[in-house]
Amino acid sequence: MFGVDAHRSEAILTTDNRRPTTADLPLFAGVPIEPVPPADPLRERRKAMDAAFAAADERWREEYTAFVLRFLARHGRATAETIRLAYEARPELPQTSKSKRASGAIFTQLRRMGRIREVGRELSRKYGNGLAVYESCEVAKLRS
Repeated sequence: MFGVDAHRSEAILTTDNRRPTTADLPLFAGVPIEPVPPADPLRERRKAMDAAFAAADERWREEYTAFVLRFLARHGRATAETIRLAYEARPELPQTSKSKRASGAIFTQLRRMGRIREVGRELSRKYGNGLAVYESCEVAKLRS
């Protein structure tokens, strides 16, 4: 009657040449089904970052924030990936299992506070995706 033929990608129509609806299924006859809105990937990413940040140790948050600001002051412009990898290479500093996501929340917070700013984009050396390049606003003010 209806469905998808396994050998063809086209949908099979009902006996009266129309696409099947929920009314054609006896189990759901007369039951309105609300469409499910598509997930917003940015909202999902933000929720994951916030959850990782909330689960991270308070000492890690403070140390990582200070490390980001020191790193940018000393090295100038850098991506979050470069900074995170430099931080993770220092075992004496507190670490968190979700550092990639939790550090994203730190960068967002520092940007909103006006402590750092995005100055460009570059490709990740490790993953190949596009990354924001940051610089310290304090250093930028000194150069001006």
